[in-house]
Order: sequence, then C-alpha cells, then structure tokens
Amino acid sequence: MSSTIPPKHSRPLSPHLSIYRFSASMLMSILHRVTGVALAGSSLIFLSWLIALYSGAEIYQQWVNSFTTIPGYFILFSINYIFFHHLFGGIRHFILDSGYGYNTRTITQLAHLTWLFALVMTIATWSYIYYAIT
Repeated sequence: MSSTIPPKHSRPLSPHLSIYRFSASMLMSILHRVTGVALAGSSLIFLSWLIALYSGAEIYQQWVNSFTTIPGYFILFSINYIFFHHLFGGIRHFILDSGYGYNTRTITQLAHLTWLFALVMTIATWSYIYYAIT
C-alpha cells in the first residue's frame, strides 16, 4: 500500500489580503474592530470620572479641570467620534449580515456613510453641548 502525498505547491491557497484590492469597505471593517478596542480602553476614562465623582468635590474639580483643556477636549471629542463610528459600523454590519445591499455600489456607499454619519453626529452632539451651556 503506497500512499503518495502531493507536493505542497499543488495545494490551493485561501484568498488573502494580497489578492484583494484595498477598498473603503475593508477599511471600515478594520476600523470597526479598532474602534471597539478603543471604546473598551476609553471606558477607563469613564471609570476615572466615576472615581473622581465619588472621591469628593476637590478631586472631581481637578478631573474636570484636566479635561477642560485643549488636549482634554480633543480626547473627549475623539471618544465621541469613536463611539458613533462604532455604532454606525455596527449598523452597517447588521445590514450586510441581514443579506441586504450586496452589490459593490451599495457596500461602498455604506462604508462612506459610516464615517460621514459618525462625523455629523459628533459635530451635532458637540454643537448641542456648546449651545446648551452657553
């Protein structure tokens, strides 16, 4: 009984990133994962806010003072954008997982709408906050 093992080069290869042309949909899918990790990390900032809130007025005021600076606003704005990007990315994945929109044009449009809606909602949120406190 002789069994022959075919040489390695005759086995088919699975499609890999080097085969596909990079697209907006691929970028949004990767960014959805990245924003998920970033949201998990940003929960530490929320936790620090809760600890400062519980620790008393003086420590809470120090926390507020540290986040009402230009870098603090940038961090909070970024977290807000990341939240909306992940939210709309999840909606995009839900639409595609439901079996709708599987043509190249719709997939590309959904990818572009993800970052656009995230940006619009972030600006709308910060505009609302600005006008509510002034």
